[in-house]
Amino acid sequence: MGTPYLQRILNQQLTNHIRDTLPSFRSHLQSLLLSLHKEAEEYKHFSPDDPARRTKTLLQLVQRLAVDFEKLIEGSGDRVDTVTLSGGARINKIFHERFPSELAKIESDEGKLRQEINYAIRNIHGVRTGLFTPDMAFEAIVKKQISSLKEPCIKFIDMVSQELCSTVYQCISKLSSFPGLRDETERIVVTEIREQESKCRDQVVHKQDFTKSNVL
Repeated sequence: MGTPYLQRILNQQLTNHIRDTLPSFRSHLQSLLLSLHKEAEEYKHFSPDDPARRTKTLLQLVQRLAVDFEKLIEGSGDRVDTVTLSGGARINKIFHERFPSELAKIESDEGKLRQEINYAIRNIHGVRTGLFTPDMAFEAIVKKQISSLKEPCIKFIDMVSQELCSTVYQCISKLSSFPGLRDETERIVVTEIREQESKCRDQVVHKQDFTKSNVL
């Protein structure tokens, strides 16, 4: 059978594939052509100074920016970066790698913790000799451990906020043809991110205060 047979079979398979896919490909091209014709008809009477046209263009640009931002965060973009992590992938890494790593750094030494408990008990008893471990010693140590979580939580919020801002900058770069719109959009979006960051910080502090107040 040899090479001529293989060549004939492959040619036949290629021909069949073209025959099967050509109708759907033709339909797709026709739909694109109709869409372009429709868009071209809209531009026949185009006027750059038309307020309605300018408003529509502005909305389309902002909507495209929102879609691009969502795709980068959700990971459903048309282009896949094979060089470095970006957008939602970096935030995912912060959640599952960086944050646990920061928490691991504050794990207290057992010997040091025992010493702190011992000092707390003795300081509470003062000159007296106590038979039972006072609740205040437990409360003081637990509250100190809860307070130690504040710094990594705040750092975690900062990292996520910074990554969101970086994603915004990446999307807004596509508006370079409209510097005024780009700058104003960047200002509004980044300001909103910073405001939400501040609220998250406050929530962390409130959560810690609430937890410490319910230790005993």
